[in-house]
Order: sequence, then C-alpha cells, then structure tokens
Amino acid sequence: MEARKAPMPLASIDAAPHNPAGVRLHALAQNWLGPLIVVGAVFFNAGLALINAQGITLGSGPVIAMEVMLVGMAGAWSMLHFRAEMKPWLMLAMFVVAFGLVRMMALGDFNPKFIRDLVLPCAFVMLGITVSQRSAVRTVMALQIIILIGVLWEAASLDTFSSVLNPKEYYVATRGLALDEFTNADSDLYISATRPEERFFPFFGLHRLSSFFLEPVSLGNYVVTITAFIVAFWTRLSGGARTFLILSTIIMQFASDGRFSFASSMMVIGAACFVPEALRRVTPLFMLPLAVITIMLMSGMPQLQSTEDDLPGRIGWTLRMLQDMQIEDWIGMSDRFLAPSADSGIVYLIITQSVFGVALFWCVVSLQQGASRTFSRYRMGICLALAVGLLVSNAFVGIKTAAPMWFLFGAALVLRDEQRGANDAADA
Repeated sequence: MEARKAPMPLASIDAAPHNPAGVRLHALAQNWLGPLIVVGAVFFNAGLALINAQGITLGSGPVIAMEVMLVGMAGAWSMLHFRAEMKPWLMLAMFVVAFGLVRMMALGDFNPKFIRDLVLPCAFVMLGITVSQRSAVRTVMALQIIILIGVLWEAASLDTFSSVLNPKEYYVATRGLALDEFTNADSDLYISATRPEERFFPFFGLHRLSSFFLEPVSLGNYVVTITAFIVAFWTRLSGGARTFLILSTIIMQFASDGRFSFASSMMVIGAACFVPEALRRVTPLFMLPLAVITIMLMSGMPQLQSTEDDLPGRIGWTLRMLQDMQIEDWIGMSDRFLAPSADSGIVYLIITQSVFGVALFWCVVSLQQGASRTFSRYRMGICLALAVGLLVSNAFVGIKTAAPMWFLFGAALVLRDEQRGANDAADA
C-alpha cells in the first residue's frame, strides 16, 4: 500500500502563493504606486496647464478634483499598509477633520481647503512610511530628472514653453487671478517670473524659471526640500547620485532665483551638518516658537515697519497681524485675517486650525523619533525651513512641493542606521 503524504502545515498553506499573478501585481503596486502618487502630485498642474493652453478652458474644479484624488489615494494606500509609526499622523488628521467641521458649522463657511491643508502632510508622511529606501531615492531621482528637463526647456525655448503650457492663462482660469495682476503684459509666464528689479543671481541672465512647477517660488521651495534630502541621505547615495543631485539642484537654485530658498538651503545645510546629533533630536520642537518670539522682540526695528513686498516687509506684516489678533482669531473662529494672511503662513495656520491645532501639528512633526541619523538630519532641516518660512509665506501647503517634502519625511522616519553602507549606496 502506498504511504500517504503528510498534510501540509497550516503555515505553509498560508504562505503558498495561491495566485502568483496577484502576488506579483501587489509587489509591483507596493514598489511603484507610492512614488507615482508623489510624481502625480508634483506634475498634475503642468498637465492641466497643457490642456488649458490648447483652448479647453478649465476652472478650479479639475484642480480640486486632482488634489482630492491624490490625497485620497495616498491616505487609502497608507491605511492598507498601516504601521505603528503612522498612529500620530492618523490622530492628527482626525483632529484636523473634526476641528474643520466644527469651524465650518460655527462660521457657516464651507471651505474644505482648510481641512486639506494639514491632512495633506499626514497622508504623504504615511505614504512615505510604506516605501523602501530604494523607492524613496528613485522617486527623488525621477523628479529631479523631469524638473531639470523642464528648466532646460524653458531656458532654451521660452516661446515654445509659454505656448505649450501658458502659465498665465492657467492661473487666471483656475486660481481666479486677474490679468492686471501680471505686471509684464508681454509675458505668458507666472506673475513672479519677471521682477521689476534685477535678478538675485545677475550672471544667469534670464527671467526666473519655474520648470513644470509653473511658478518660480515652488521651484525654490522644492530646492530646499532636495537640499535637506541630500544632506540627510548623503551616506545612502552612490557617488553618481550625489554628483547629479548637487549639480542639478544648484542649476535649479540659480534658475528660480529665489533669495529665500537660497538662504533657507544654506541654513538647512548648516543645521544638518554642524548641529550635534543629541541637539538635532530636541531642538526642532523649539524652532517655531523661537522664530515667533524673535520677531516679537524685533518689533521696534524700523525695517519691519516697511510695507514693501520683501523679507522685512513680510516679517513686519506677520508681526502686526499677530499683535492685532483677538481671542476668536487665536482659537480659529474668525476669518478676519484670512485674506491678509496670504503672505504669512503662521497667521494663516492659526486662524484656520487654531493655535491648539498648530501646536499639535508642530509637536507631531518635531517630537516623533526615528531610528537613524538620516531622519534627525532631515527633520532638522525641514523644521528649520518651515519655522522661518511660515513667517513670510503659506506656500508650504501647496501640494506641488508639500507632497515630496512630507513623503521623504515619512520615508526617512522608518530608516535605521544599521542599513547604511555599501548596499545602501547601491540603491541609488
């Protein structure tokens, strides 16, 4: 009689690939869906601008729909691959949604953008937590190559760039800007692409370039994020990746001609490279409060009385709004300063999220501890850039630059120091 085979252990049955094609598809999605969501977040505005420039006039609807879809996809994919590191971000997102709904009911003003502003960082941090170091590095390399191509295209053939994308028409159609806000009537570029004064880097000899971001400020903000990435992930990059990232980022900085992005990048490099590891783990918590206290102490400086649209003028404007805010503004139950806060991120966040929401957001960003020097360097750089940037702009909530910044925050959060070495360099 033939001997009967022993039954397969239950663990082996569970591990057996019942559907090899499904397993491969899931692995493919796990490696590529997260990066593709980030790439889509960075470039979808350029895609819509291309459509708008062909005579199909768009409104704000397609922009809102794309943002909702991308943030929703990031959040849904993260929930399917939930990890313990996501808990603080999920709780923060729940608080933001709850407060946003209460604010809407209290003020009778339905504006889901205020909820989206801080749900977006939560969704993309959690998305970054789901990816490997290899995927994070490849995402950055892909973004860098595409953006560099856009810079070179705009520099080499401005007429073609303008006719194909026409940033002016796109922002008039989708953001409600008026044509008289564009100071250069002969240009189809964004408002800030041409300055009445000279360039910050005069030897470059061109207008302020924007690549596929369509606006120079976004390109400058992206440069700050990539600078933080380079100094944080330095030991995890190959020599070729380091060289390419440094050279291309320098080109982008000169192209965007961003004064503030240049200063922020220098501060990020200094903080990440020269602040001891022990301090990098604790100082981010104090950066935003210290930035606000510092401008309060500077209130008597005559430079801050300026009404010009420059760094002292914007800091002074933020200071005056903070001094004029009443209790209802601090608890997020007033829209008095909503329009004036366009050039003050900290005031905008307080009036839309409340001072308690801002404090919670900053604590989640600055207190979550990773297991690597990579994360502490990256968080140090990003917190410094945010603390300073929030005094003069609310641009950090824009999905084009916020998506990669927070995605890399999440990717760095789950790295461990023992991963560093020759194998990591090969990932790039």
